[in-house]
This record gives sequence, structure tokens and C-alpha cells, in this order.
Amino acid sequence: MKINVAFTGSRKYDIMDNENNDVMQNVADLLVGCQYIDNLYFGCAVGVNTEMLIRIGSTKPALTNFKKSLIACIPDTLDHLHPGALDAVNKYADEVIELKNEITHKDWFKSFHIRDKFMVNHCTKLFAFPNKFALENKKGGTWATMKYSFKNKHERVENMDWNEEKQTIVYPLNGGS
Repeated sequence: MKINVAFTGSRKYDIMDNENNDVMQNVADLLVGCQYIDNLYFGCAVGVNTEMLIRIGSTKPALTNFKKSLIACIPDTLDHLHPGALDAVNKYADEVIELKNEITHKDWFKSFHIRDKFMVNHCTKLFAFPNKFALENKKGGTWATMKYSFKNKHERVENMDWNEEKQTIVYPLNGGS
């Protein structure tokens, strides 16, 4: 069984909230320990995407049998990535996919949506970390990615089953607006 995982998450959440940190660390620990995972796709946006790359990537040096590929999916090119995200990509990513969709003010979100759709199309498990406000109001990029996953036959589940394909697992975070 081969599992590919992707992440979507809020840029706006309380980074100092212990519950948020515990949830993200628990998911990172679960994924690092899973022998079935081949690839993990990270959107490399500031916030949850980059945080999860750092949490999972930082475990690699301590694990001799770490066989997962950490793949950074960049909507445009590395030249246009936020410096903090670029540092994480340079330090932890095994592979970088530059989708080369220019980020413009006219269609500000189009390149991000293309990146998110690419990741959903390549994953069997989507881990979504929306802030509670965005989830309740069904707004924002994380919600749009979740909605796309549901249209592509991903089932929203509370408890993941490694044997089931096309699942979206949602972990609402505190903070944000």
C-alpha cells in the first residue's frame, strides 16, 4: 500500500496556542511513524504548510530508516517564495516542484488554487488545518482546497483509516479571522 499525503492550512492561527501546537505535532509524529507513506506534499505557504514541513523534516536526521520524500509544491518559482518558507524548503525538501504559474494582482489566487489542486490530485490523504473562523464561514484558501478535495471523491473523516483511499482529515485550529 502506497500513501501520498498533502497538507493545507491556515496562515492565520494562534501559533502560541498549546492545543494548536499539540495537534500539529501529533499529526507530524503519526506521519513520520507510518511505514505506508511514500510522499508528503507541502504547499510552502507561510503558516501551517511551512510549519508541517519543518516539524516533519526536522525528524529526518534522527531516523535512519526515513524513506519518505518531502516534496515542496511552489505555485510560481522559488524566487517568489517567502524567505521563511524558502529556508524551510532549502533545509528539508527532498524535491521541489515549481509549477511556474505567475502570481499576479489580477488573479491573485489562481496560482495558489492551481498548486492546491495539484496537491489534492496527487494525494490519497489530505490533512487540513483551517482556523475555526474560516471553517465555520466556509471561506479562505484552506476551505477552497477542502471543497476541491470533496469534489474529487475525498471523504471527510474524523478518524483516518490507512486502508481507505481519498480521505480528508480536518483539524480546526484556534485563532485567526
